[in-house]
Amino acid sequence: MKKKNVLALAMLVVGCADSFAQQIDLNMFGRNVAQVNATNYLSWQIPESKPGKSATFKAGNVQIMVCNPDSNPGNLRTNWFKGQINVDRLVNDGLHIDGNPKTPVSMLFRVTGLRPGHHNMQAFHNNVDGGVIAINPVKVEVKGHSAETKPTQRAKTTAESAYTYIEFDVNMPTDTVDFVYSSESDFYINSLGLDIVPSFRQISHPFPEDFDYHVNADDGSVNLKWTPADKALSHVCYFGEDSLQVAKSMGGVARALTYLRISGLSPLKRYFWRVDEEIDGKLYKGKVYSFQPRRLAFPGADGGGKYAIGGRGLGGQKGKVYHVTSLADDPKNPKPVCCAMV
Repeated sequence: MKKKNVLALAMLVVGCADSFAQQIDLNMFGRNVAQVNATNYLSWQIPESKPGKSATFKAGNVQIMVCNPDSNPGNLRTNWFKGQINVDRLVNDGLHIDGNPKTPVSMLFRVTGLRPGHHNMQAFHNNVDGGVIAINPVKVEVKGHSAETKPTQRAKTTAESAYTYIEFDVNMPTDTVDFVYSSESDFYINSLGLDIVPSFRQISHPFPEDFDYHVNADDGSVNLKWTPADKALSHVCYFGEDSLQVAKSMGGVARALTYLRISGLSPLKRYFWRVDEEIDGKLYKGKVYSFQPRRLAFPGADGGGKYAIGGRGLGGQKGKVYHVTSLADDPKNPKPVCCAMV
C-alpha cells in the first residue's frame, strides 16, 4: 500500500513539471539553428543589445524579456566555442557581456504568464571563451531567494557544466517575475529551464550516450549504464522503440542496480530509454535517450568509415552506389579534377 502511495505522489510531481516545462537554448546569433540548437530545446537567438536595451521571447503563454542593464559596461552578445559545438550544443554557446569585463555585470530576465503555484528555473553557466579571464561566482536572485555557482570554463558537455537552480512561487496569473543574474566579472548563460526536473535529480553520464548510432551491440545486446543522482535510492527504467511511449510511460518497476541489460537488438532499429530517480520517496522523471546498434556500411567494409551511416540509405530511401572499375586516367580528361564524381 505504501508503494502505491509513493507512485501516486511521483506521478503528481512529474505531471506538474511536464505541464509547464519550457527549455530554451540561448543560441549563437546568426548561425543556422540546426547547427547550434540542442535537441528538444526551443531556440532563442538574441541579437546584440546595448545597455538599456532588451529582447523578448514567447513560449506558449509565457513571455521572457532579457534586459541589458544601463550599468553594464558592454553590449549583451552571444558567443560560441566552434570547436566543441558539435559535442554538446547546449553549453558550448551562450549569452554574455561583450568585452569580457572584469567589473560587476548583470542580466535581467523578466518572466510573465506563469500560472499560480510553485515553479523553478535552472540555467547553465559554462564560459565558452578560450582566453584566461577572471571566473567569479554567478548569483541568481528572484522573489527574495538566491542561489549561486562557480561557472565552468569550456566544459565539453552538459553533465560537466555548472548551473544555478532556484525555486519560487507565483501568486497571481498577472505576476511579473524578475530573475537577476550577476557576477563580479563577465559570465555566460547557456540555457534556461523553466519548471523542469533539475539536473541533480536526474541520472548523468548515460551509456550509450544520447544519439549514439554506432553502439557496439554486435551480439544483439547492450548494457544500459548510468551515474545515479545524489541520494537516489532506486531507479525506474523504461525501454522501447517508440520515443513518445517511452516518454509517457509510468508505473515501472524500481531497481537498485545502475545498469540494465537489453537483448534482442537489431541494427536496423533505433531504441529509446529513460531512467526515473527515486529520492526521498518521490520519483523524478528522467529525459529520454536514444541509440542504435552499429552495422557495416556495406558487406566487407573496413577502415575509418566501416560503420558509417548513409551508404545503405536513410529514411527508407535507397542510397546511391558507385562502382569503381578503374583507377586509370580518363583519356578524354588528361587533367582529372579531384572529387569530380561528387
